[in-house]
Amino acid sequence: MQTDDSDNPLASVPLEPVQELKEAEPTPLTKPLSGNGTMHNDGTVSIRYIVDDVGEAIAFYQEFLGFELVMHPAPPFAILSLGNLRLLLSQPGSGGGGRAMLDGSSPKPGGWDRFQITVNDLRSSYKTLKEKGARFKSDIIEGIGGDQALLQDPSGNLVELFELKK
Repeated sequence: MQTDDSDNPLASVPLEPVQELKEAEPTPLTKPLSGNGTMHNDGTVSIRYIVDDVGEAIAFYQEFLGFELVMHPAPPFAILSLGNLRLLLSQPGSGGGGRAMLDGSSPKPGGWDRFQITVNDLRSSYKTLKEKGARFKSDIIEGIGGDQALLQDPSGNLVELFELKK
């Protein structure tokens, strides 16, 4: 579901690093591995969320946060992107990301882990998203380095909206 960017309260927010990043020295992740390969590092960060319904999650991330659909090859899996963030969505019990572990435990949605999206005006973003029907786990929380609000996707996974103190 594509949306008009004028409906997205985060569409005009530039995603800029807080500090200038320097060229990194090779690390175990970028040095050659034993054998023929190296780890691939193109500057993209990938996060996997386990969700109850991938289709519902796609609609949420596109409508409320402006993510773009990269691929949706089967109902229980999709990849979305927002700038250099790649969000992998998997349903429990399917594909590689949703399968049970060796100890028998199964991945499930929810919890406190989250990624953060920096916004210029948290109060305005919070109000607009609430008016559009978004669910929040918190009100706006005033912190030392900035303020935050915890947005919930349809499966209960969190996205932290953050405004840096000025």
